[in-house]
Amino acid sequence: MKNTSLPRSPFSTPLSGSARETEDRIRNIFQYKKKRPPLLLFILACALALTCGGLVSCQPPAGGSASDISEDTAPTAGPGIAMAIQYYDTSLNYIEVPTLVPPEGEELDEAAASINQDLEQLAQEYAWVQDSSGEEAVYTSQQCIFYPAETDRYLNLVLYQNDGSYGSSGDIHTWCYDKEEQTLVTTQQALELAGLTEDLLCSGLDQYVTNNTNNTLAYALTPVPIQEPAQIQGFRIGGDGHVVFYLSVTTDFVHTDTGGEYDPWWHIYRWENGSFTHYNPASWETVRLVPAEETLSLDPPLWCQWNFAGTGPKGGYTSSAVGPYDDYQEAYAAVLRNLLQDDISPEGGNAHMDPSGDSGMDPPLNSFAVSDVDGDGQEELVLLQSCEIYAGYRGYVLAYDPASGAVKIALSGFPDMTFYDTGAVTVGASHAQGSSGRFWPYSIYTYNASTDTYRDEGWVTAWDRQIWDNNPDFAPFPEELDTSGTGFLYYITDAQTSERVGPVDASVYEAWRDQYLDVDGVLPLTWHALNEENILALENGTLPANF
Repeated sequence: MKNTSLPRSPFSTPLSGSARETEDRIRNIFQYKKKRPPLLLFILACALALTCGGLVSCQPPAGGSASDISEDTAPTAGPGIAMAIQYYDTSLNYIEVPTLVPPEGEELDEAAASINQDLEQLAQEYAWVQDSSGEEAVYTSQQCIFYPAETDRYLNLVLYQNDGSYGSSGDIHTWCYDKEEQTLVTTQQALELAGLTEDLLCSGLDQYVTNNTNNTLAYALTPVPIQEPAQIQGFRIGGDGHVVFYLSVTTDFVHTDTGGEYDPWWHIYRWENGSFTHYNPASWETVRLVPAEETLSLDPPLWCQWNFAGTGPKGGYTSSAVGPYDDYQEAYAAVLRNLLQDDISPEGGNAHMDPSGDSGMDPPLNSFAVSDVDGDGQEELVLLQSCEIYAGYRGYVLAYDPASGAVKIALSGFPDMTFYDTGAVTVGASHAQGSSGRFWPYSIYTYNASTDTYRDEGWVTAWDRQIWDNNPDFAPFPEELDTSGTGFLYYITDAQTSERVGPVDASVYEAWRDQYLDVDGVLPLTWHALNEENILALENGTLPANF
């Protein structure tokens, strides 16, 4: 897949390798009046930080502008943002830790440097996630999600953390930097700006929760008992000067009118314009802590950018082959050897691979192909992997990143994958139940060259008339809807909205499908058995090419 990474600088070094290397790199990033680089290098690095996509200066979201910037008022210059850690894997480990970089020709002031000291400590806490390539990394599911927001006066850093602990919705940490005063805004100052007191705000949330306002806890009997009263976790200041507060409150055991009970739980709430909103971690993939129009756009995109766009991280997820490798042949060979020799899946955990594969699948499992399947001009590795249990069967599209020398997971799913000349991929379901009959349900993914990601477009299943013919006790097949006379009706689910339509005629289904792929444009792939001989051939460049 195409690589659009930017030149490296002391501020843009991606963190990889051992924990010691990671710590050294972070310390270099966060030095404040400890080590001064040569003047020319310092100026070049700052210039990159203010102009390059990967070293992001604070800019309004694409297509918009900060709401408090008038035509007559220029925004106050302040620090830029670079990413100390930006790590994503398929085990839901998403780590984003920023760092502030000074304006051109300047050094960070004391307030900005103090933010970096906090962020340095945070980065060190997460360094182990990148270095855990085995089972430990697979079962961690650590999240540190970054929402940057900037106005003409304030730079807000909002981080959501969740380690998967039961009984907690996670934590919020914020920093609000006043660019005019070059100071950190305190909680007391934010309260005064909002015309509130801490007691008024926190007691208001306690009352809101006690009364179960808006039925936050479904079926809960009131009053809801409070185990730990509300506390302010952080805040940010918006473009028009309004303050948004993030608070926590812990409820005790809560009985329900259905005879059930909620366990004690640490909840997160947002206060804005006099209203409280509950932040539910179960829906964290669809609910923002900062609205899109107030969130800065960084490159490579942050989780809050790519997730809500319905894609994955730019270039793909981190794989077990972190490298660096000199070329894609060496990199892909490393992925395959990890699996063949050490039973390590591309995702980093134990694959539990079944050496016998599955003779009933075509192409067979435990095989691979090397081809440009997304049309970006570079060859990807397509791997079909078996497992000791059927639920563990996996298919992967892996891409080599020349900039880092690592392999990224562009797509993963059940190993029933068909590739098309449009760059689209269909991924069949692992099981087909219900009324689909002779039709096998599948999802469609499209490739976006500009973001270097696959996007899940949707899922389709069917109602086969023969199911009703053979089972007269089932609901009758609605013949009047089958205007094409195919004997099938279809159900289509949009992956972005979860909206489901159907049953619809074949003509509707085909129109939906054909906007993404040409059914006659299937890419022919040459499949190779997963063995050392073929891995060596790949490594040496002698693997037979695709037809």
